[in-house]
Amino acid sequence: MNQKEDQSTILSHIKDRVTDPFLSNFFICFIIFNWKVFYILLLENKSAIDRINFIEQNYFPDSCTIFIKISIPFGISLLWFLFFPRVKRLIVNYHTKRKMEIEKGRIDIENDLKFANRLSVLEQKEVRLNSLEEFIIRKYREFKHKPQSNYSICKCNDAQLGDWIHLPKDSDRGSLAFLNKDFTNLASGVVVELLQNDYVLIQTYGEVIADEIGIREDIRRRANARLYLSKSPGRYRLGPDGESNLNQKLGSFSGTANNTKFLIKFDNEETKN
Repeated sequence: MNQKEDQSTILSHIKDRVTDPFLSNFFICFIIFNWKVFYILLLENKSAIDRINFIEQNYFPDSCTIFIKISIPFGISLLWFLFFPRVKRLIVNYHTKRKMEIEKGRIDIENDLKFANRLSVLEQKEVRLNSLEEFIIRKYREFKHKPQSNYSICKCNDAQLGDWIHLPKDSDRGSLAFLNKDFTNLASGVVVELLQNDYVLIQTYGEVIADEIGIREDIRRRANARLYLSKSPGRYRLGPDGESNLNQKLGSFSGTANNTKFLIKFDNEETKN
């Protein structure tokens, strides 16, 4: 039992020496510096006695040579042991710093791109807001003299000036109005101005310049002419449709001839048979 413990202790000491950073460096430096000696010991075909004698005579002839053969690897190992951790620390610090700089540069570029995209969106919105602000100011100056007129803004694809629009309640999306059997697409107003992105300004009540909404001159010259919603999307007709049980009156002219203003006033009328 004691013998086994002694062997274990010896092996443990040997392992500690071999794995010791300084001693392992010294062994490596010693082998490299004296590689010829180990080459002769391991690979030469002569007997062990002859090899040892040859090494003593040629590589270790005196104490001064022995000191040199040992002290130089020892000095290199000592320098390596003392300065390598510092050099390694400098290298690691430099590498870490460069890695952080590169990562910071990458993040900065990504943030710049995101900021540029957001800035572009904000610039587009600013242009739209500026145009909308100019539009609101202009329309305010026009409408402040028309207190009896009502207006609304909605989105309607392919709408043109003078088109009659159906706008459902509590919705900002309209469609071209037309007379159908179910009377589900009756007009809510007429387009008086086209805005951006398919938005339109519609007038839902009050007087409007007839020429601006596309009412023909021959109709404007008629006395007491009344316009009704047509079966064609967005269009009007002169007089009610006799084939329909119900017609929507869009409005009428107040004058007797050469009318310039059309009064929008919706009303549903039953067809008299």
